[in-house]
Amino acid sequence: MLTAFVDESLRRPHDDSIYAMAGVIIDGSNHDKIRITLEDLRRGKSPRLHWRDENPARQRLIAAALAELPIAGIVTVHIYSGGHHTERARRRCLERLLIEIDQAGAAKVVIESRSPEQDQLDRGLLTGLRKATIVPKSLAVTWQPSISEPLLWAADAVVSATTWWIDGVPTFYDLLSPKMSTICVDKRGKRKGRTPDSIGRPGLTSAPQRDWQVPVCLTERKQASAARRDAEEGGSASEDDSDEGDLARHAAGGRSPRQTRARTLRR
Repeated sequence: MLTAFVDESLRRPHDDSIYAMAGVIIDGSNHDKIRITLEDLRRGKSPRLHWRDENPARQRLIAAALAELPIAGIVTVHIYSGGHHTERARRRCLERLLIEIDQAGAAKVVIESRSPEQDQLDRGLLTGLRKATIVPKSLAVTWQPSISEPLLWAADAVVSATTWWIDGVPTFYDLLSPKMSTICVDKRGKRKGRTPDSIGRPGLTSAPQRDWQVPVCLTERKQASAARRDAEEGGSASEDDSDEGDLARHAAGGRSPRQTRARTLRR
């Protein structure tokens, strides 16, 4: 049986906000194996693996390890202005994600629990989707704290790598993209653009290799960010143009013009 493990990421760069949700789909026969791998990646006495608590070298290590595992990821992204309600962005992402997870053949969804009150908001959305027959009642959905389910850590890494990529740091997303499908949503979860489908069927031993195409809404956002940052930083050609330079600047809170250049749209 296929199960999708779901987590979210919210980033607020200088212009628009980015809300994303990832569903990492794993066959039941691989759950224990992947849990062990993720537990081994956990450092020291930390109770869980959490992307934002890791340094760039560790983030690269985590992304590389996930890229070798039998998983498939679906990420829904909503980019919105600062005045937009965060919960509304979550509903749009979650609706589209549940539809895609069901179409991928998963029978169960485990969503990271936020709080009883916030989980109830998700349940209200799910009830509405079931009543409207948008999501079948046969798709089982539960909420669980990430500290008690290591497979949710994979979703945290996948969704975080995606929002970092949109915000100009492609290194980790590039490692994971062959196993991922990225969808940009607008109102009411409507599909606005997506990468080619990379979701396999039972087994998920490998994702098909396809030509890479970035959703138009994400491309436009990245191009706007690139233009703004080039203007702010003067487009200096002398700046360090290496991955290491990008990661160091990002860790320090700085950004380089290179981070959002067209090469991040390759594959």
